[in-house]
Amino acid sequence: WRYGDLVPRRLRPFVGGIMAVYLANALWNGLQGERVDNLAHLGGALGGGALALGLRPHAVEAWRRRNLVLLGVGALASAACVAGLLLRPLPLTSAAEDGLTSVRPEGWTPGYAPVGELAWASPLGDAWVGVKTTDKEAPAHLDVEQAQRLRALEALPAAKVVSTTDATRGGVPGVRIEATYTRNDTPRRVVLATWVRGEFVHEALVDLPADDTRRAPLYARVVDDAVLGGLAEAGTADDAPDTARGDVARAKVAARTVGPAAALPLLARARERAPTDDVPVLAGLALARSWELPERVAWADDALERFGGSRAVVAAALHALSDAAADAPTPQEAAVLNDRVANTLLAQWNEHPGDRTLARTARELDVPLPEPGR
Repeated sequence: WRYGDLVPRRLRPFVGGIMAVYLANALWNGLQGERVDNLAHLGGALGGGALALGLRPHAVEAWRRRNLVLLGVGALASAACVAGLLLRPLPLTSAAEDGLTSVRPEGWTPGYAPVGELAWASPLGDAWVGVKTTDKEAPAHLDVEQAQRLRALEALPAAKVVSTTDATRGGVPGVRIEATYTRNDTPRRVVLATWVRGEFVHEALVDLPADDTRRAPLYARVVDDAVLGGLAEAGTADDAPDTARGDVARAKVAARTVGPAAALPLLARARERAPTDDVPVLAGLALARSWELPERVAWADDALERFGGSRAVVAAALHALSDAAADAPTPQEAAVLNDRVANTLLAQWNEHPGDRTLARTARELDVPLPEPGR
C-alpha cells in the first residue's frame, strides 16, 4: 500500500485490498475454533504492521541502516516477550469446586487424566490438572478415599508411589500422594491431594511429564496452594430458627459438611432445649448409625427409656442396636445385642399388635413376630 509503485505490475492484484480480505477471513475462522487464539493472530498483525510502518525500501543506504536498527529493536522486543513466556508459560485462572479453590490453565478443555480423575487437559495432550469436589451422599473416610486413589495409581503402567504425606488443612484431614508411571514410553509424574470433610471429598491433581521441570512449579500450585473454604451447603442452615429443631437442621448440615464432631454439640443443645421432643433423638440415632459412632448403644438405650412410647424412636433405636451387633468385637457381645433387639421388638409388638412401623422394622431386622391375636 505504501510503495505500490515498487511492486511488479503482475503481482499487484495479489497485494493490497486482497490482504485485508485474507486477514478478516483468518480472524473469522479463528472465532469458530475452540483451540485457536485470535489474540495471537491480532498480535502478529499489529506487530508486523508496526514494524512495516518504520521500514523503508533498501534502495537508499540511509534507509538500509534505519531498517537494521528497527529490526534490532524488534528482535530485542521479541526476545523480551519470549523470556516473559518462559517465566510464566501459561495464563492461569481460578478453579473453584464448592469449597475447594485453586488455579488451572486458561483455555484447557475438560477431560479425564490417565489416572481416571476428572481434569482439564492441555491442548497438546501432554498434561492434566484437576480440581473437583464430590458429594458422596454418605459419610466419607480419608483412609477409604486414600486406598481408592492408591489403587487407581497402581493400575497405571510401571507405576510407583514415591511418597504419601499428610496434607491436613484448616482442620480438614487430607493426604498428598506423589507417584510416577509410564505413558507412551514416557516417564510421567502425578501429584494428587485428597481432603475429606463430612460427606464431601475434595481433590486436586497434577499429571505431567517427569522431566518437565519448567512447568512443574507452576502446576504444583494447583495442589500445594489449594485453599479449602466454606461449602455452599453450609449456608442452607443459616436461616434455621433459633430453636431445638433449628439446632437439628444445623446439626444435619454440619454432619454432612464437616463431620459428627461438629454436629454433636448442636444435637446436645437441641435435647436440652426440648427434652420431650423426639426429633433431636431421632436425628442423633441417625447420625450415630450413619457414622458408626461408639455412642450408638448408649443413645439407643436412652431413647428406649425416654421415648419408648414412640414407635418411630423404638424402630430407630433397634436399628442402631442391630448395627452395633453386626460390628461387635466378639460373637457373645453380638448375641447379647441381638437378643435385646428381638426381645424389645416382641414386647412392643405385644403392646401394639399389628403396628405397621413395628412390622416393617421386624422385616428389616429379620426378627420373626407372631401374628396379632396369637
